[in-house]
Order: sequence, then structure tokens, then C-alpha cells
Amino acid sequence: MRQDRVLFLNHSSELGGGELSLLEYLAGRPDNKAVVLFQDGPLLDQLRKHDIPVEILAGMDGVLTMKRSSGLGDSIRAALGGLGSIDRLARRMRWADMVYTNSQKATVIGAVAAMIARRPMIWHLHDIMTSPGFSGTARKVAIALTNRAAKLVIANSQATADAYRQIGGNKPITVIPNGIDPGKFQDQDRRHNHLRLAEELGIGNQPILGLFGRISPWKGQDVAIRALADIPDAHLVLVGGALFGQQDLLEQLKSQAVAAGLADRVHFLGFRRDIPELLSSVDIALHCSTEAEPFGRVIVEAMMAGTPVIVTRGGGATEIVTQTQSDLMVPPHDPEALAAAVNSLLENPDLTLAHARSIQAKAIELYDIAKVNRKIDDAIVSLSVG
Repeated sequence: MRQDRVLFLNHSSELGGGELSLLEYLAGRPDNKAVVLFQDGPLLDQLRKHDIPVEILAGMDGVLTMKRSSGLGDSIRAALGGLGSIDRLARRMRWADMVYTNSQKATVIGAVAAMIARRPMIWHLHDIMTSPGFSGTARKVAIALTNRAAKLVIANSQATADAYRQIGGNKPITVIPNGIDPGKFQDQDRRHNHLRLAEELGIGNQPILGLFGRISPWKGQDVAIRALADIPDAHLVLVGGALFGQQDLLEQLKSQAVAAGLADRVHFLGFRRDIPELLSSVDIALHCSTEAEPFGRVIVEAMMAGTPVIVTRGGGATEIVTQTQSDLMVPPHDPEALAAAVNSLLENPDLTLAHARSIQAKAIELYDIAKVNRKIDDAIVSLSVG
């Protein structure tokens, strides 16, 4: 029996959480797959490295420059500018048995093209759409189109699914968390990696805290810097690039560290590919998001690495903590609570690591990439036979 041909769409070629999940799924999927992106970038390079057929849909500049907060006028102008590209995409879809959209902008454009091509669509939703970052127009456009075009929605957490229903989504929805390959994280030499990172930073045997994630106003790098002032001797590494036009914010964070007298203890490492090694290098990983997290990929990665992780309460992050029976949560926007939690863990290092190891097994059981990919396969099959 022939496996259905699936055309996967993603607007961005940056390596965010949703893009990494897509890449890891496609790397394990057999043939009969192809990917359309709206721009060049690291994701394109990685897909080609894995010999995954991929192409760029030209003419999407107006769509790419739109923000989630954009109003109706900007949305209409972007749509009109991309009409030719939508027509080309619809023709490309005729190769496929179904369409699988993996990002917000790709979903809006893909929904229109899928209706033209008369192809069923799966929307893999990675965003909490009740977030204040989405304009009312963005929500209404996405829901109006997907309520017509989508046959199934995959949500990366129950929080994401609940928000979808809250704004009027009426399609069948299944919750499938992001899958992660535990083999990259669980067999790291923690002591060796810690010493190597300390040497890179030019420090001695001081505690190292790590916040992993792209530079963004809601990822909470500023909260971590404020908390560091109340954590004696510790150093903070911020791992992640200034994607999506956030270079000004990066400079603000550097100025914040200088103004607080912490410039020698805050280290901006930028985008890195050695995340498994770095996660096992730090004494404690920090999750400081100031808005509800749709999932929280780095939380699971830290757990799989056996690294203690302090999680900010909200959204999918809370679900991960509950499901793994970890109890290390603090309120959002609360550097004092974060500092108190870090200091408590640093005062009891042996107990802290033992707790992290017990959580490690639960995280691997729940979020192993092979198990998650089978659930996605099942969702695709259910649509093809439905």
C-alpha cells in the first residue's frame, strides 16, 4: 500500500522550536514527503543535509514581514502581494495527497492554496493564540481560513488546544507534544562538559546557570539577569540568537547587565549547535518565559540531560512539570522567586542532581522522538482513511 504523499509547509527557515520538531520528524519519515519554505536559511540547509526534498516559494516578502500584531490593512496588502505565489503553491500541492502546515503564516497561505487545490490540510499548531502578541485580526483570519480548510489540528500542548477552542476553532484536535531524541542528551559527560564551558568563559569553579532560547521579549532573559544579582558568585549563560529582528533587544540586555554591575557574570553565547553539551554543562537550567509557553522544548531537553531546570509557571511548561512530577516552578516576572529557587538548589547539589535523574527517566518515557513520531504518523493515516 502506497504511503500518502505529504507536502509540508513552514514560512520560516530559522531554527526555532517548531522548526526543530518538524526537522526531527521529517528525518525519520520515509519517502513521499516534500517541504516548501518561504525563505532561505538554516532550516533549508538542514533539510538538504538530510536529503529531504525542499524548495522556496518566491514572492512571500510581504507575508514574511508581517507581524502577529498586524492589523487588517497590512494583512490585505500582504495577501494581495502574494496572490501569484499562492497560485503556484496550489499547483505544487496537486502532487500531494495532503498538506501539513507547521507555522502560523504558512497555515494562512497554505489554507488558501489547499482550498484551491482541493487537498486536505493538517495544521500543526505551535502557538497559544490567545497570547497578547496576536492581534484580533491575526486570530480571526487564521480561524476563518482553517475552519474551512483544515481537516485536523495537532496541538503541541493542552494549553495550545484550549486556546484554539477559545478563539473559535472548530476542527477535530489532537494533542501531541514535541518529540525529542533522548540519545543526544542522556549520555553526556557532565563533569567534562562543565569544565570545558568554564574554560571557554574564563572562570573557575563557580556555578553556571543557563537560559536557552532565542532572544525575545517574552523569553525572560531580562528576568534572569535581574535574578542573578541575588545569586552570589554564579554566572549566567544566555544561549540563543537574536532572531526575527531582535538585535535591538540583545543590545538592551547587554546594557542591562552592565548597568547592574554583572557584565563579567553574564555571557551571551549567541546561536550554538552544541546544545546537548551545553545543557549538560550548566548546574541549573532556567526557563523564564513571561508569557504562557505553548510547549517548552528546552525544559524537556534539560530534563533528558539530567540537568535541574527551574520552570516558570504557565501553559505547556506547567504541563511538562506536572507530567514529569517535577516541582521546580516559579511565577512569571518574579526575579526574587527565581533567585530564591536557584539558591536553594545550589545549597543542596547532591539532592538536586538526584532529583534531576529521577525526572530524566520520566521525560524520556513521555517525549521520546520515536514515540511522538508514531503519534504524528497515526494522525496522518487517520486523515487519509477518514
